[in-house]
Amino acid sequence: MALTLGESNSSFYKSLQYLNDTRAKIDKSQLRLSSGNKIVSPADDAGGLSVAMKLQHQLVTTNAMVSGVSNAVSYTEMQSSVLTTAKSIVDEMRALQSKYKLESDADTKSVYETSYNELLEQLQSLPAESFNGETLFNREEKVTTSSTGSYITMDEIAITSDGSASDPLGATGSNALNLAAASLGAIDHADVEGALSMAADNISNYMTQVGSDMSALGFATDYLSNMATNIEAAHGRIMDVDIAEETINLSKLTLQHEAALAAIVQANLAMESVLELLISRND
Repeated sequence: MALTLGESNSSFYKSLQYLNDTRAKIDKSQLRLSSGNKIVSPADDAGGLSVAMKLQHQLVTTNAMVSGVSNAVSYTEMQSSVLTTAKSIVDEMRALQSKYKLESDADTKSVYETSYNELLEQLQSLPAESFNGETLFNREEKVTTSSTGSYITMDEIAITSDGSASDPLGATGSNALNLAAASLGAIDHADVEGALSMAADNISNYMTQVGSDMSALGFATDYLSNMATNIEAAHGRIMDVDIAEETINLSKLTLQHEAALAAIVQANLAMESVLELLISRND
């Protein structure tokens, strides 16, 4: 006849199964805490993981657009800086030209002419200025501002220095400013006063255009930054583990694991005691 020890065998195996289950839960809880993720495998929440992956992709795209807009802001700031310098140079050239006309002393006039030509040379170098390998002028730029493909168009500011004398420092197109060397020739050129006045007006118009671009880019930056923050928060609500909650859960599982382990030890002790009693009686 088979010998059984009441429910000891049954309790032992049930406790062992419970111990293994609790150990597996502890391992997963520790993995969540160490990774910081609530979903550590697709089996945890397949639907949630799918949504989180889509949000992650959208976040990467949005951050890329934020970077692009930030670069465009830097680009317009450089344009503004160059145009401000151009305006200051043109204003000084106008002042020198006025002084030259009123001056009767030949030596003083020569000084004014030398200063004027130096400023003209500096002015002519500005159209070639670049930022991050791209020319600051004579190009149209489109900056993407949404995942739907919306964009801001930064209109071309066409500044040239081609040596043309036909249109001194004036508009050679609907949106152009010619800073050609031959356009003024010398400080006593007949068209100097009108040319410099037109140049000052054109530069002011371009500065207004750049300011408009900067304003639009500022709103785009705010919008995209807020979007990135909201997307990241939505992703976090799905994926990020609640540290406090998971820590409490881990503590609870640890206690359950220790209780199951104690039950197994107790079951083993009970069986050993009965066996020792039977052996002693047989002796």
